[in-house]
Amino acid sequence: MAAMRPVFAGSRRHWLGQAARSTGILSWVALAFGCSRAAEMPAAPMGQPIKLQLWTFPVTHYHYFQEVASVWQQKSGITVEPSLIASDPGGQSWTDKYQVAIAGGNAPDIADIEQGAFGRFLRGEVPMVEIGGMLRKEGFWDRLIPSREALYTWEGKTYGIEHALTPVVLYYRRDLFERAGIKVGALKTWDDYVEAGKKMVNDDLQFHMYGFDVALRQRGSDYFDANGALVADTPLGQETLTYLVDMAQRYRVTNRPLPQGMDFWAAVQANRYATYVNADWGAGFLKQYAPQTSGLWAAAPLPIWSKDSKPRRTSCAGGTGNCLLKSSRFQRQAWETMKFFMLDPQNAAKRYEMINLFPPVKDAFKDARLHVKEEFFGGQDLGQLFQELAPEVPPQYQHPIRPEVNSVIGKAVSAALSGQQAPRDALKAAGEEARNQMRLQGF
Repeated sequence: MAAMRPVFAGSRRHWLGQAARSTGILSWVALAFGCSRAAEMPAAPMGQPIKLQLWTFPVTHYHYFQEVASVWQQKSGITVEPSLIASDPGGQSWTDKYQVAIAGGNAPDIADIEQGAFGRFLRGEVPMVEIGGMLRKEGFWDRLIPSREALYTWEGKTYGIEHALTPVVLYYRRDLFERAGIKVGALKTWDDYVEAGKKMVNDDLQFHMYGFDVALRQRGSDYFDANGALVADTPLGQETLTYLVDMAQRYRVTNRPLPQGMDFWAAVQANRYATYVNADWGAGFLKQYAPQTSGLWAAAPLPIWSKDSKPRRTSCAGGTGNCLLKSSRFQRQAWETMKFFMLDPQNAAKRYEMINLFPPVKDAFKDARLHVKEEFFGGQDLGQLFQELAPEVPPQYQHPIRPEVNSVIGKAVSAALSGQQAPRDALKAAGEEARNQMRLQGF
């Protein structure tokens, strides 16, 4: 997820004052619960200086943590040293570096872990502290959008706090739709989206369709269910993939395979895409990689799947969990630090201001920084749209071998979208392969 807003936006002195006045930073409940999990955590001896190590892998998160760390030090006396753990081109990934550090006893106190790789940290002895009980006891659970915590939950235990709401919306080129005489508000269903595409799409212009997994979640499903069972290849999955294939192959509304990397953004800059289906952080991508299209875009809820009994107007995509490591010598102080960085409403709004991640923290929803009229989007308040869709954001379920299953299902989806294999056959074969891998690994 890329940063699109200025990293150090606004007056630093003004923000320091806001943060110092913020309520709920050190919850009185945590202080009152002598028998709580937080009270049992290791803490430093009285008077000993506290220095915490925090690791993250996106540079945007790194800048955010740097900014907030200085405020936290003034407020608490705790020093936090953020480190950017980048992947080496052709070498170790950030995930590998994390796991080597954990195995070698050199793990940080706090770490960001991306949702797609999170399953790797759930195998064997989980190195993160279970924080779900503390979130509930200290009153934070009901102040979050709880569906987002499913990504960091396994076997009833929650190990991370989500950075972003990640509601998926339909970004669209206002000028191109106006030229075609089509009102985006009339695109109530994906069938409407296809019909509009039939009128607008040609060799020089196309519509965008996001991934199979995102479509499944919009329909109330996913690759796994809440109990860890694989459900991507169920009849609902087959129907959904067939529809996406029809979009690409039968109706030629979307072009598969889509251009990748900078080729895709070159096409967006060249006015070849009338729509872009992505999460809140996708707005930042548009600003960064297609700056020449400023003022031409707007955003709307997703069209619904008309066959669904309880249709929703959004899905979710992406995410990163902030986690407390068991190896930390200062777990109690690290937990208080996590609450300040991740759950304080002022800081949640700051995160959106800096890196376009709309927070899953309900107390922050009324903050003016979440409701800016975006020049890039023709003066639209994107935050208002994200807030409206927040109750409909679906859960995304985690699994220890989800990274491997993502790869298996992804290959099947690509084969179906490119016409190499029928959707039903591709998913059936992928389901068998994925279940074999799950059995081999004891799941």
